[in-house]
Amino acid sequence: MHLQVVGRTDRPFGYLAQVQRRCPSNYWRVVREAHEELGLAVSAGPCCAWANVVPVKERDITVLSPTLLDGAVFTGVLLRTLMRHGTKNFSLAAILKPDGVVWRILDRGDPARPNADWGCMELFGSNVVATDPFVLHDLLRKAVSGPSTP
Repeated sequence: MHLQVVGRTDRPFGYLAQVQRRCPSNYWRVVREAHEELGLAVSAGPCCAWANVVPVKERDITVLSPTLLDGAVFTGVLLRTLMRHGTKNFSLAAILKPDGVVWRILDRGDPARPNADWGCMELFGSNVVATDPFVLHDLLRKAVSGPSTP
Protein backbone atom coordinates (compact mmCIF):
# COMPACT_ATOMS: atom_id res chain seq x y z
CA MET A 1 0.00 0.00 0.00
CA HIS A 2 1.29 3.46 -0.87
CA LEU A 3 -0.40 6.71 0.16
CA GLN A 4 0.69 10.15 -0.87
CA VAL A 5 -0.78 13.13 0.97
CA VAL A 6 0.06 16.57 -0.31
CA GLY A 7 -0.09 19.57 1.97
CA ARG A 8 0.59 23.06 0.69
CA THR A 9 0.08 26.49 2.17
CA ASP A 10 1.39 28.58 -0.71
CA ARG A 11 -0.60 27.38 -3.71
CA PRO A 12 -3.00 24.46 -3.31
CA PHE A 13 -3.07 22.59 -6.59
CA GLY A 14 -2.58 25.24 -9.24
CA TYR A 15 -4.61 23.51 -11.96
CA LEU A 16 -7.70 23.17 -9.77
CA ALA A 17 -7.36 26.73 -8.47
CA GLN A 18 -6.94 28.03 -12.03
CA VAL A 19 -10.15 26.32 -13.16
CA GLN A 20 -12.06 27.59 -10.14
CA ARG A 21 -10.81 31.19 -10.63
CA ARG A 22 -12.25 31.23 -14.14
CA CYS A 23 -15.61 29.87 -13.02
CA PRO A 24 -18.52 31.44 -11.15
CA SER A 25 -18.68 31.34 -7.35
CA ASN A 26 -21.15 28.44 -7.48
CA TYR A 27 -18.63 26.27 -9.37
CA TRP A 28 -18.65 23.30 -6.97
CA ARG A 29 -22.44 23.27 -6.70
CA VAL A 30 -22.77 23.24 -10.49
CA VAL A 31 -20.16 20.48 -10.90
CA ARG A 32 -21.89 18.42 -8.21
CA GLU A 33 -25.30 18.86 -9.86
CA ALA A 34 -23.91 17.88 -13.27
CA HIS A 35 -22.49 14.66 -11.85
CA GLU A 36 -25.76 13.96 -10.03
CA GLU A 37 -27.64 14.40 -13.33
CA LEU A 38 -25.24 11.96 -15.01
CA GLY A 39 -25.79 9.41 -12.24
CA LEU A 40 -22.17 9.57 -11.08
CA ALA A 41 -22.70 11.01 -7.58
CA VAL A 42 -23.37 9.41 -4.21
CA SER A 43 -24.25 11.08 -0.92
CA ALA A 44 -24.19 10.18 2.75
CA GLY A 45 -25.30 12.69 5.31
CA PRO A 46 -23.90 16.11 4.44
CA CYS A 47 -21.20 14.73 2.12
CA CYS A 48 -21.27 14.04 -1.60
CA ALA A 49 -18.78 12.24 -3.85
CA TRP A 50 -18.65 11.63 -7.55
CA ALA A 51 -16.65 9.72 -10.10
CA ASN A 52 -15.36 12.52 -12.33
CA VAL A 53 -16.81 12.39 -15.82
CA VAL A 54 -13.55 13.87 -17.14
CA PRO A 55 -10.96 12.15 -14.96
CA VAL A 56 -7.30 13.15 -14.84
CA LYS A 57 -6.25 9.77 -13.44
CA GLU A 58 -7.54 6.31 -12.58
CA ARG A 59 -10.53 6.24 -10.28
CA ASP A 60 -10.68 10.02 -10.04
CA ILE A 61 -13.07 11.04 -7.26
CA THR A 62 -14.10 14.42 -5.90
CA VAL A 63 -15.73 14.71 -2.47
CA LEU A 64 -17.45 17.74 -0.95
CA SER A 65 -17.91 17.97 2.79
CA PRO A 66 -19.00 20.77 5.11
CA THR A 67 -16.21 20.02 7.64
CA LEU A 68 -12.85 18.31 7.69
CA LEU A 69 -14.15 15.67 10.13
CA ASP A 70 -17.26 14.84 8.05
CA GLY A 71 -15.11 14.56 4.93
CA ALA A 72 -12.46 12.42 6.61
CA VAL A 73 -15.06 9.89 7.77
CA PHE A 74 -16.82 9.78 4.37
CA THR A 75 -13.55 9.67 2.43
CA GLY A 76 -12.36 6.82 4.66
CA VAL A 77 -15.42 4.75 3.71
CA LEU A 78 -14.74 5.37 0.02
CA LEU A 79 -11.02 4.60 0.32
CA ARG A 80 -11.65 1.30 2.09
CA THR A 81 -13.96 0.27 -0.75
CA LEU A 82 -11.40 1.26 -3.38
CA MET A 83 -8.68 -0.69 -1.57
CA ARG A 84 -10.88 -3.80 -1.41
CA HIS A 85 -11.22 -3.43 -5.19
CA GLY A 86 -7.56 -3.13 -6.08
CA THR A 87 -6.40 0.39 -5.25
CA LYS A 88 -2.88 0.16 -3.80
CA ASN A 89 -1.35 3.50 -4.74
CA PHE A 90 -3.30 6.73 -4.43
CA SER A 91 -3.14 10.45 -3.82
CA LEU A 92 -5.39 12.21 -1.36
CA ALA A 93 -5.83 15.96 -1.07
CA ALA A 94 -8.05 18.03 1.19
CA ILE A 95 -8.54 21.55 -0.11
CA LEU A 96 -9.94 23.82 2.59
CA LYS A 97 -12.43 26.45 1.46
CA PRO A 98 -14.39 28.99 3.50
CA ASP A 99 -17.62 27.01 3.03
CA GLY A 100 -16.28 23.47 3.36
CA VAL A 101 -13.68 21.05 2.05
CA VAL A 102 -13.02 19.66 -1.43
CA TRP A 103 -11.32 16.26 -1.35
CA ARG A 104 -9.54 14.64 -4.28
CA ILE A 105 -8.84 10.91 -4.38
CA LEU A 106 -6.88 9.58 -7.34
CA ASP A 107 -5.76 6.02 -7.92
CA ARG A 108 -2.24 6.22 -9.37
CA GLY A 109 -2.06 2.65 -10.62
CA ASP A 110 -0.28 -0.47 -9.47
CA PRO A 111 3.02 0.58 -7.81
CA ALA A 112 4.70 -2.61 -9.07
CA ARG A 113 4.21 -1.63 -12.71
CA PRO A 114 6.91 0.38 -14.45
CA ASN A 115 4.39 3.03 -15.57
CA ALA A 116 3.04 3.73 -12.06
CA ASP A 117 2.63 7.41 -11.28
CA TRP A 118 4.79 8.31 -8.27
CA GLY A 119 4.88 12.07 -8.82
CA CYS A 120 1.34 13.04 -7.80
CA MET A 121 1.20 15.03 -11.03
CA GLU A 122 -2.45 14.16 -11.59
CA LEU A 123 -3.40 16.65 -8.88
CA PHE A 124 -1.69 19.38 -10.90
CA GLY A 125 -3.41 18.66 -14.21
CA SER A 126 -1.56 15.96 -16.18
CA ASN A 127 -3.74 13.00 -17.10
CA VAL A 128 -3.44 9.28 -17.87
CA VAL A 129 -6.79 7.53 -17.69
CA ALA A 130 -8.11 4.04 -18.36
CA THR A 131 -11.04 3.83 -15.92
CA ASP A 132 -14.70 4.27 -16.86
CA PRO A 133 -16.30 6.73 -14.40
CA PHE A 134 -19.59 4.80 -14.48
CA VAL A 135 -17.82 1.62 -13.29
CA LEU A 136 -16.20 3.68 -10.54
CA HIS A 137 -19.60 5.09 -9.57
CA ASP A 138 -20.86 1.56 -8.92
CA LEU A 139 -18.06 1.09 -6.35
CA LEU A 140 -18.91 4.43 -4.70
CA ARG A 141 -22.61 3.56 -4.56
CA LYS A 142 -21.81 0.23 -2.90
CA ALA A 143 -19.55 2.00 -0.38
CA VAL A 144 -22.37 4.32 0.64
CA SER A 145 -25.37 2.02 0.47
CA GLY A 146 -23.84 -1.37 1.19
CA PRO A 147 -23.20 -4.42 -0.97
CA SER A 148 -26.85 -5.54 -1.10
CA THR A 149 -27.85 -2.73 -3.49
CA PRO A 150 -27.97 -3.94 -7.12
